[in-house]
Amino acid sequence: MEAWNSTPRPDLGGHSPDQMPSPPPAKARAEPPRNAPCPCGSGQKYKRCCLAKTPN
Repeated sequence: MEAWNSTPRPDLGGHSPDQMPSPPPAKARAEPPRNAPCPCGSGQKYKRCCLAKTPN
């Protein structure tokens, strides 16, 4: 398995799997402030629109 991971492969642009960078970690979405406009676009405040819909 080590030989496979260190062999350059054409489907990886000539790189070996060991040389490929790992993908960046996914960023957690920050919850908007309670009095900010709701990100759903309803025009209401977040606390009156989608705050109750978000899972804890």
